[in-house]
Amino acid sequence: MNNQTENVIDSFERTQSVCIKNKALWENYKPFANTYLVFDGKVITINETRAKLQLKSNGASKLKKENRTIATDSCIYIAGRLRSLASATNNLLLMDQVRFSPTELLMLRDNEFKDKCNSILSIATQNKAALADYEITDEVLAQFSDKINAYAEVVTLPIETKKNRKIFNGNIRALVKETSLLLKERLDLDVEYFKKSQPDFYQAYKEARKVIDYGIRHTKKNPLQLRGVVTDFETEQPIAGAMVKIKDSTLNTVSDVSGKFVVQLTAAGKYTLEVTYTGYQPYSLEFEIEETESLEIDVELEKEE
Repeated sequence: MNNQTENVIDSFERTQSVCIKNKALWENYKPFANTYLVFDGKVITINETRAKLQLKSNGASKLKKENRTIATDSCIYIAGRLRSLASATNNLLLMDQVRFSPTELLMLRDNEFKDKCNSILSIATQNKAALADYEITDEVLAQFSDKINAYAEVVTLPIETKKNRKIFNGNIRALVKETSLLLKERLDLDVEYFKKSQPDFYQAYKEARKVIDYGIRHTKKNPLQLRGVVTDFETEQPIAGAMVKIKDSTLNTVSDVSGKFVVQLTAAGKYTLEVTYTGYQPYSLEFEIEETESLEIDVELEKEE
C-alpha cells in the first residue's frame, strides 16, 4: 500500500476508536448505529486483508531462509567428509572440487547455491563406496537431495508473493474507496445529529476523520523548500528521471539517480504535487506549506495495470 492509503486507513481506525468509546451515546440512534455496523465490518475486513498480505510476505521469506539453512548444513557436512577422504587418499582433484568455506556458500545467489549443492551431491554419489567409512550412506545422500529440492521449491516464493501483493493491494484500495464513500455519504451526515446534544463526541469524531499524512515531514530548514524521494511501490527501489512538478505553475524538476528531488516554492500556501514516470500511474498529492517551513514527501509510484 502507498502512504496515502495507509493514512486513510489510519483515519478509519481513529474514527472507529472514537465511536467505540462513545457507543452509549449513539447505540439507540438507529441511523448512526446501522451505518456504523457496516463501517466497522469494512474496517475489520481491511485489517484482515492487510494481515494476510503481511503474513504471506513474511512467511515466504522465512520459509526460504529456513530451507536454505537446512540445505547449507547438509552441504557443509558432506563436503567436509569428502575433504577428509581427499586428504586421506591424497586426491588433489577431489580436494579442489570440494574446497569452499561456509562464508562462500552463504554469499552465493539462489541458483548458484542450488547448483553448488547439486555439485556436492553428485561428487558424493560418485564416491559413495569410499564414503561408507565416513558414514555417508544412501539414506544420507537421499536426505540431502530432498533438502535441495525443498529449497528449490520455495526459492521463488518471495517473488510470487510480490506479484500477488498487487492483487491484495488492489482489493484493499477498493475497500478503502467503498469505506470512504460510506463515511462521506452516510456516517458523516448521521453524526450531525449529535452536534448540539453531544458536542464532545461530535468534535472527537470530526477530528478523527481528518486524514493525517504521515508521508509528509515538516522542518524549519530551508524555508519553502519541497524535497523528497520517488520510489517503486513494489520493489521500494528509487526511480530516477521521474517528472516532479507543482500543478498550475512553472515549478518542476526531475528525480536524480537516488530518486531524490528538490523544488523551491515561492510562497506559503496550498499546492498540488504531481509526479509522473513512464509505465507508472500518475501520483498527485495536495499539501500546505507555511512561510517558515520546508516539507519532505515520500512518493511511491505504482506500475500501470
